[in-house]
Amino acid sequence: MQCEECGQKRTRHKATLDRPYHDHLTGLSNVYLVGIAIEECACGEAPEIPRVPELLDTIALVLLQKPGLLRGEEIRYLRKHAGFPAGEFAQILGVSREHLSRVENGHTENFGVSADRLIRLLALKKSNRELVGRLLREIDGRPRRDQQLWLRWNGKRWQASDGQSTNWYVPQQSNKPLSQCL
Repeated sequence: MQCEECGQKRTRHKATLDRPYHDHLTGLSNVYLVGIAIEECACGEAPEIPRVPELLDTIALVLLQKPGLLRGEEIRYLRKHAGFPAGEFAQILGVSREHLSRVENGHTENFGVSADRLIRLLALKKSNRELVGRLLREIDGRPRRDQQLWLRWNGKRWQASDGQSTNWYVPQQSNKPLSQCL
């Protein structure tokens, strides 16, 4: 198959653990996909990402399970995933829109433990309430090294891993009310 832009032949391969696809389309710098098809030519790579809404939900669940404080780009991802405009989100957090922008763009460290918990609760609009309730109790507020998010398409579902092991899991969802989780 020829590329319509450069006219060169396109090659196709599957993203693997040894050669993952480093995804930047989510706005997160630490997302790696395996198990998807990728076409390449002189123009660059073109991934074929199945079930994109499920992938985006899986990323949100993985971020909500993160034990340390959320980084700015992760806050932005969760805010957008939950459907909050920046101004409304800043108002709920009690900060200026400019301060939210500085945090989301990495110019200011983070909001601290209390605001981090509130951000996770606000992101529940599309996520697992039971799991987040448990995790909110476990956030210790200590800075952690940046964690890479490894996501694998197994042909049926998206699975997640910490990138340090070969253990893959599917983040679980629950229908319990938030009041029963906290």
